[in-house]
Amino acid sequence: MIRPLRLLAVLAALAPLPTLAQDTPAEQISAEVLGPRAPVDYAFGAFQRGYYLTAFELALPRAEQNDAAAQTLIAEIYAKGLGVPENHERAAGWYQLASRNGDRLATFELGMLYQAGLGVPKSRERSAELFKAASDAGYVPAKYNMALLHVEGIYAEPSLVTAATLMREAADAELPEAQYDYGSMLLEGAGVAPNNAEGARYIELAARQGLTDAQVDFATLLYLGQGVERNVEDAALWYGRAAESGSAVAQNRYAKLLAVGEGIEANLEDAAMWRALARRQGLVDPDLDRLLVSIPRDAGACRRACALLAIDAPQHRNRCHGAKRRAGRGTSSARPGRSRKCAKPGGRPRRGDRCRNGACRTRRASARGTRSPRPLNRNRIWGNKPATHQSSGGARLHASGQRNTPRSLGRMS
Repeated sequence: MIRPLRLLAVLAALAPLPTLAQDTPAEQISAEVLGPRAPVDYAFGAFQRGYYLTAFELALPRAEQNDAAAQTLIAEIYAKGLGVPENHERAAGWYQLASRNGDRLATFELGMLYQAGLGVPKSRERSAELFKAASDAGYVPAKYNMALLHVEGIYAEPSLVTAATLMREAADAELPEAQYDYGSMLLEGAGVAPNNAEGARYIELAARQGLTDAQVDFATLLYLGQGVERNVEDAALWYGRAAESGSAVAQNRYAKLLAVGEGIEANLEDAAMWRALARRQGLVDPDLDRLLVSIPRDAGACRRACALLAIDAPQHRNRCHGAKRRAGRGTSSARPGRSRKCAKPGGRPRRGDRCRNGACRTRRASARGTRSPRPLNRNRIWGNKPATHQSSGGARLHASGQRNTPRSLGRMS
């Protein structure tokens, strides 16, 4: 008795306006102008609200009557284990039925299962065939995957021109990964005439949609003035956004800009913090290490920065004398047997005098004295894209249209 009552409650919540309201003059005019309303899909409504078992019960009778949308919905529930135990074999069966009934999303998702070997034998050839069918049916993520397959040239005809055409179609449909990759192809002239301005524009579009890799590359374009007017302040802003998203490259470059005060107010403590975060992800930059211990702002900043450096790099523990000096004292804590006297005013300071507050002239690295952001690595779209985006189901190609989560071809092997 409990289950029927629960089902009735859900149906009541999903029910459209009363019939009387639909017979009003306003409703009649709306029907004449816009056409009749589409029927309400109660199963999908329950799915969107998280009532997965109810959605399953509502979709099952329709699925048994060869309703492709209902079959795809049941397949999604089994594939993701929503309210039921995860079962890729059953998901593959339902996707197969829906694909035969013309559902392009089901065709795409079935290709994903063949790609990963989940519930079906792993077959790159079969997955490429299914991606091609979904792409021909107009499914945007499938076009993106087919573009990458044409670039790879193993399970699709090797053709950068065809890849660029499909990539642009997906980019114009506002798929951020496609915008980023098509912008990269424009910058390099891969399958399309080189166009730095258009390439930068597409990469900016992807960056504004929150794609971290695009944010890093767009910041680099702004810093170098490639395809856009050079703007170091905006470059620092985009590096900061990507750094907060967890990009080790962005954290490293943002730390450099903070250290030298280029495009952003200098802050040695924050620079040391971002450097430590990048280092913990495996990105070690000796140039940045040397830069941080050579640009003190005051005794307190130097002491705190050196403390941060010592967390991950004990070898720097004794390099910054400000970290050893007591607060309020201007004397150096030099090692025994070595003189650390201050150079004459205007003279060149000696090694070790960089953290003093006396008359010594401190070194300050200029923008051109540090390593500028690395040139863009355009090999990423040839199958080397970093695993920036992953769905709950693991590394895959581009995800289904329901979640619109990127699944990169670079992680297909």
